[in-house]
Amino acid sequence: MSEQRARSRFPVVNLVVAALLLVAVGIVLWLNQQEEDAPPAPEVVTEAPVITPAQPAPAPDIPRAPPPPPPAPVSAAPVESPPPPPPEPELPPVEEADAWLMTQLGDLGVRESLLNLFDSAHPLSVSAAVLDGLSRGNLMRKMIPGWSPAGAFPAEKVADELYLDPAGYERYDTLVSTLVELEPATVEQGFHLLRPLYERTYGELGLDPEDVDNALIRVLDQVIAAPELDTPPQLLQESVMYTYADPDLEALTPLQKQLLRMGPENTRRLKRQAQAVRAELLSVD
Repeated sequence: MSEQRARSRFPVVNLVVAALLLVAVGIVLWLNQQEEDAPPAPEVVTEAPVITPAQPAPAPDIPRAPPPPPPAPVSAAPVESPPPPPPEPELPPVEEADAWLMTQLGDLGVRESLLNLFDSAHPLSVSAAVLDGLSRGNLMRKMIPGWSPAGAFPAEKVADELYLDPAGYERYDTLVSTLVELEPATVEQGFHLLRPLYERTYGELGLDPEDVDNALIRVLDQVIAAPELDTPPQLLQESVMYTYADPDLEALTPLQKQLLRMGPENTRRLKRQAQAVRAELLSVD
């Protein structure tokens, strides 16, 4: 199918696609990459051994989008009828969904570094698997091609003790600004648009299709529950690896430990956005 036919067949509001992508997988795609080693520097251990629970944590269901209202009764008196609403956009079939997704992202002018994260033959199934892992607090590093923020991981020594260097927080400012500018209502619209496609993909991966909405809520809950540290956390260095000195921080999920690297202000901004998106998704019109 040509790009022109694909675009005409699937008329989608640009931000709808971007919103669902960024909320469902964007956080992990930008946060879970290893830092550039120029010069080589010890790395923080942010991923505990993955132990997948038998059952995922409970999360509320996102209500299904209501069906369109029935047509108004025909009046005996002739009245001028309003123009009919445009037909709902069709979702691409599974065999065309990957190419369609990448075409739409390219049309959005998404930066090349983000598109490279989807350098896969199956970006839809990869993003679905990442969503499932992230909803359990795990970071699926091996499933995503490499992308790193500029510079090596920053740590600083203060009075013979190691701390996370606040100079590294600003590397995530652009990402956070992009996420918090998304309108929660647009995120909700995008989720309902692509929900059937992701449910089908979940089933193809052997996951529960009915868990797609719960997984998205669990991702948001992971962000909302992340701690906000007004002072840089202390680090311990074992061999060439770092860990958090505070056992409560070290016990956080890999996603939440990764959020610490963004700094308190970025974390607060993301938490406010996650709360607003969660409320919009769970609202009943």
